[in-house]
Amino acid sequence: MNIIFFGSDDFAAVHLQVLIDSAHKVVACVTQPDRPKGRGMKITRSLIAEHARKRRIPVLQPDSLKGNAIVKDLKSFQSDIFMVIAYGQFLPKAILNIAPLGAVNVHASLLPKYRGAAPINWAIINGEQETGVSIIRINTKMDAGDILAQTKIKIEGDDTAVTLREKMMQASPSFLLKTIDDLGRGTMRSAPVAQDDRLATLAPKLTKELGFIQWTRKAGEIYNCVRGLLPWPSAYTFYKGKIL
Repeated sequence: MNIIFFGSDDFAAVHLQVLIDSAHKVVACVTQPDRPKGRGMKITRSLIAEHARKRRIPVLQPDSLKGNAIVKDLKSFQSDIFMVIAYGQFLPKAILNIAPLGAVNVHASLLPKYRGAAPINWAIINGEQETGVSIIRINTKMDAGDILAQTKIKIEGDDTAVTLREKMMQASPSFLLKTIDDLGRGTMRSAPVAQDDRLATLAPKLTKELGFIQWTRKAGEIYNCVRGLLPWPSAYTFYKGKIL
């Protein structure tokens, strides 16, 4: 199949690589515009842009996915499917309807639990013992599309958001490839499953304030926050007027 890949970070990059190495063809990559980053505010290119350009894959970096120009550009590649992972923007309906097989997303939770920007962190913060990866069809609602496939991942007692993310980066790419293969061949074992919105929970963006330790909470809850808020914003308290 011809694939247009949408993504930005290292989590997206490992999935992009497995698709590049497969029998499928990544015909274009869509990623965030180059932006200033770090203390020196140096203009930095996204990992997906770097990855794609090294392999001579066309790169699109629109500020917005709204408008006729980007729709025209995406149509020109005649892709079969869009693959969206950690891209950072919602895909409007006009774009969702371009590819014959629609747009597919990899989400780092067992949907409908933990819809939102930080599912790995919130699963640990809330003391879950299990999470996973969901591959869904994208619709116009956040992380609410029909589920194509899911795989479970155990959360160990000493896992942090960092180690759990690494586990997902190891397990998820091959799981995605198998799902895409089955989808392209029409050999999916089961039909897409609609999510039950009544069971949905949210995993909103993390804030610095979340890291402030409330010592009146149970020890286990504090421990979960310490693990779940790595590497940022990290848990902190104040001792003798200084942040610790």
